[in-house]
This record gives sequence, C-alpha cells and structure tokens, in this order.
Amino acid sequence: YNATDDYLKHQRLDVQVQYKYQINQSLSLQNHFSFYTDDIDYLSTEELRLNADKKTLKRSFPFGFNHKTKPIQNNLRLHFKTKILKISMKNIVGHTFAYLDRKTFRAKIKGDGVGKSIAIKNPILNQGNVYKEDTRVDVTKEYTNALYFQNLSSISPRFTTLVSARIDFFNGVYHKDLINPNRSVYKHGIKSTISNAIVNYRVSGVYQIIAKKMQLYGTYSNYFKPNRRIVDGKLFHPEKGFQIEMGTKIKVQNFWMHIATYHIQKKNMVQNIKQNIFLPIGTAVSNGIE
Repeated sequence: YNATDDYLKHQRLDVQVQYKYQINQSLSLQNHFSFYTDDIDYLSTEELRLNADKKTLKRSFPFGFNHKTKPIQNNLRLHFKTKILKISMKNIVGHTFAYLDRKTFRAKIKGDGVGKSIAIKNPILNQGNVYKEDTRVDVTKEYTNALYFQNLSSISPRFTTLVSARIDFFNGVYHKDLINPNRSVYKHGIKSTISNAIVNYRVSGVYQIIAKKMQLYGTYSNYFKPNRRIVDGKLFHPEKGFQIEMGTKIKVQNFWMHIATYHIQKKNMVQNIKQNIFLPIGTAVSNGIE
C-alpha cells in the first residue's frame, strides 16, 4: 500500500588499515585505522491509517530523511608481558582517537499523492507523485581522545585478575540549521556543546575451584555515555552508571552451567515521552539472577 515513489538508498565505502610490529617475544606494537562514508536516503509514506469506511487506508504520515556519516578512528596500542615474583602479566597500553561528522537532512514531503487514501482491495498504488524537499540539517561533530590500560594477571594457577582503566576526553558540537531546497544554509541554529573528561574502569577476578570444571567469578565496572538530545538549545547531563556481577560456571560432561546475580544502576537517564519530547527520569536500578 506504499506509494510508488517510496525508496531506500544506501551507499557505503569502508577503508581499514592495520599494522603490527613484533619487537620481541614479549613486546609488540599495533595500529588500526578506519574510515568510512555512509549515506542513507529514505522516503516512505510510513503510517497507513484505516479510514472510517473500513475500506480504505490513508497515507497519514509521509516521512523522509538523508543521513550522511563520515567517522574516522585510530587505535594505537602496545602489548607487553611482564613478570613480578611468580605473577605473570599481560598488559596493554594505548591511545584511541575518534572523529564523527554526521549530517541528517530533514525534509517536508510534498506532491499530489501526500495524504491520499488507497483502497484495501485492488489498490491503485500511484495516487500522484510524492517527493521530499529539504528544510533542515542536524549537524553533529564529535571528537574523542582516550588513553587506556589493561592488566591480566595470573596470580596462581587457579586465580586470575583483570584490571583496566580508560580516560576519555570527549567534545561534541551540535546544531540544527534551516536550509534551502538546494541545501544551502539560510539560518544557523544555536550551537550546543559537550565537553567531558571521564574515567571508566573495570576490576574482575576468576577463581578455579575445580580446574577446568568449576569456577567462581566477580566483576565491577562503570560506564559513561554522552547524551546527544537537544531541547531548547540545551543538552541533558551524560548518562552514568555501574554494574556488579558475581557468578559461577560449572561444567557437566560437555556442557557448561552458568549461574549469576547482578546489580545495575544508571543515572541521568532520558526517556522519549512522546514524539520528539524527551524528559529526564533520574535513576534506574536493576537487580537479577540468571
């Protein structure tokens, strides 16, 4: 029942380069660079609403957009092995850079076929032409620089620990500009910015109660997620949280049985109450057994 002018076009180009240099048996250097362009162009009559006569459907919500995304990422890391007393360690230190350039073109749907009704039986799909005319562009530019460290230690043949930490320096610029049909800007929107420096970490341990048969583990980690929702030119606070999990794994013949309990807490959460209406809802807590 969709219009004949509906379409979804997608073009993507990926470029990845990886380099590894083995300095010696205990030391290696790796670098991974990636870049891609992603273009999604979409037009659809979207919602089909049943009319009062029960015989026709109304094309009640035509929708169109064009996403153009161009991210760049580079990850440089050094792997090295160390030993202190009888503790064997595998370590990673690294730096990550990420840049996101994204433009979303919003459009008004026009044409003789907009809002037309179509018969449920023997429908005539072409009810007039439908096309989109760009009216606004949502611009996102984000920069992330991060330093991280990871240590995997074999304390004993039965006990292993993992400790990792990462500091992110995040900057984002967001604005919505009004544009002409040829996509030239005639009115710049208010720029909203985010600037955060945040430390994330994880601590976990695994103890082999019975070698290769039964193990007990525990882990604690926190997280940080920037909030990109803009309301009246302002941004919500970034979402933060942490997770604690403890459990055991038992091997029975060729099968593993996994039992765990967890506690998850999220702060500064934002929820979509209605279409394009977002409100802060505070903190959410989740406890469970699986």
